[in-house]
Amino acid sequence: SLSTELMFLRFVKWCDKEKITPFETLFTEDKFYSCYGYAGTRDIVLDDRKWIIDIKTGQEQRDRDAMQLMAYADEGKARLSNLYLTADDWRMVDRKFSKEHFRHFLCAMDVLNFNKQF
Repeated sequence: SLSTELMFLRFVKWCDKEKITPFETLFTEDKFYSCYGYAGTRDIVLDDRKWIIDIKTGQEQRDRDAMQLMAYADEGKARLSNLYLTADDWRMVDRKFSKEHFRHFLCAMDVLNFNKQF
């Protein structure tokens, strides 16, 4: 569709700005398994830059977007970002989490898992 093509062009524009080849990002999606019992698929992992990027398309920023990235916060000092792509433009939002944020995230996961039992 036209909007998909436009979002891809925005992605290429972002790659140009960051001096990343789009090809470099095509094969970076990888599975993540945490010792805390959750898993996910990271969209882009740029190991040489220690940067994990979650792509969001066609939507405005939401609070829960940060929660998804928080799951990766226990990995250390990686840069965590949401890349928002729309038909009109792109926008990068860097996320910063403290150890306390991550502890709160784990507590929320415990509550979620507890509620699944009932």
